[in-house]
Amino acid sequence: MPIPLDKAILLVDDMPTIRKVLQSILRQMGFTIFLEGKDGVEAMELLQIRYKSIGLVIVDWNMPNMSGIEMWREMKKDEKFNHIKFIMVSSENDKNHIVTALKEGVHNYILKPFEPRTVKKRIESL
Repeated sequence: MPIPLDKAILLVDDMPTIRKVLQSILRQMGFTIFLEGKDGVEAMELLQIRYKSIGLVIVDWNMPNMSGIEMWREMKKDEKFNHIKFIMVSSENDKNHIVTALKEGVHNYILKPFEPRTVKKRIESL
């Protein structure tokens, strides 16, 4: 089922540039509501407050304080997050991270560096 355009997308990456690039791609897809976090801790705080309005989380694997996979594990512990789709982002050098993430049940993945069409394809496949 596609992500409704009226749902917020939570972008989590310690690099603001990556968050802005993703936001630009998502705007081209018709999404207009964005939340941002610089790490998993900040993102989990946002999720606790805004979980009903969030439809998708796009998270970098490597971040300070709480990694993307640690965030996914925290989300899986609470069924109120079950409706939220989760895409992990990782660099080419970390392909083993993608295998781990998929085994743990993340909904999709994006390898860095990424192209807009790849991001769109991954989101459309959810």
